Parts: sequence; structure tokens; C-alpha cells
Amino acid sequence: HVYHLYVVRTARRDALQAALTEARIGTLIHYPVPPHLQEAYAHLGLREGAFPLAEELARTCLSLPMWPGMTQSHVAQVAGAIRAFFSK
Repeated sequence: HVYHLYVVRTARRDALQAALTEARIGTLIHYPVPPHLQEAYAHLGLREGAFPLAEELARTCLSLPMWPGMTQSHVAQVAGAIRAFFSK
């Protein structure tokens, strides 16, 4: 578990992030490149396709806002924007 991140997965990650940005809701993509494709591990000679699950997670994970002072109103705003996006 990673208690400082609230991560969701969707095949429409980039579009969801754009919609939330437009709604003035900040998000982050914490790990956009799986470890085996990072420059630090290039010497291992691993290519795309070597770890398909890691690659899928890198393409589909989005971190939503979460902080100790987040109010119910903030939660409702984020949830509402996500519902609106997926109801289109």
C-alpha cells in the first residue's frame, strides 16, 4: 500500500487527466516509465514488451488529489468531475 497516493487506473488516463485539469483539479502521473525502460537500466537490454504488466500500469495509472486537509466538499468535487467524464 502507498498511503500518500490515491491511484486509479483507466485506459482513458490522459483524457481523464485533461478533463480534471480543465476542471482545475490537479493530478499526477507518478511513474510514467516502468523501471525496465528507464535509462538507468538500459544496460540490461530490456525492451518494450519485456514486462507487459508494468508497461500497462505505466500507461493507465493516475494519481488523484489526496491530502490531510481535504474536505468532503473537495472529495465531492473530484468525484463529480470523474463521474461527469465517464458519463460522456
